Amino acid sequence: SQHSAFYNRARYVSRRQVGLINVCDTTAKAPYGLLNIVKYGYNRVEVGATEGLFVKLGAKLGTRKLYNIFHLGFRWDTFEKEIDGQVGSAAYTTWGLGYGFGVAPRLGKKTLLNIELVGMHINEMESWTDRLNLLGQFRTTFDFKLGERLSFYAGPTFNVMFSNLYDPVSDTYGSRVLPVDPLFNVQEGSTNIQGWIGFSAGLRM
Repeated sequence: SQHSAFYNRARYVSRRQVGLINVCDTTAKAPYGLLNIVKYGYNRVEVGATEGLFVKLGAKLGTRKLYNIFHLGFRWDTFEKEIDGQVGSAAYTTWGLGYGFGVAPRLGKKTLLNIELVGMHINEMESWTDRLNLLGQFRTTFDFKLGERLSFYAGPTFNVMFSNLYDPVSDTYGSRVLPVDPLFNVQEGSTNIQGWIGFSAGLRM
């Protein structure tokens, strides 16, 4: 086994790597780290969509027993806005940057079950949002192999949004781009907490 506060590098690891960055060719056990690069492991890139982020890009690095997730998502919304005394509509881009962990047990020869936990900072209708605007997701997707590297995935997600964004017009806290029918909506001081069931689907390579 290898243990280092920052970086581990090996060809074959018979036990476990533990460190901030772990790099190896093959490993008998899942490495524990912020970034795990296993040359002959579970390494995938994906493009897809969710009900909240219309375009979603992701990378999964590690092993099927444990992998890191790097996530980037975008959506576009049109809102009315008053400019110089006149009301007009304007398009705004919302984007999210996220990180998480997952496992992918095999269900059959061509199918996997991806179980993932991801946290995303949502920059809502601006280049960067300084206030708390955190989306947590628990995702379960079924992955069906279409070819040597290509697969289709789809499945439900459970979402919880923690937001300190404030809208002076409506005098309310919370995200302005969430689904209209949340399972729950709780206000704790200046933090709005909403939860809902969503979906995730797309292609992996």
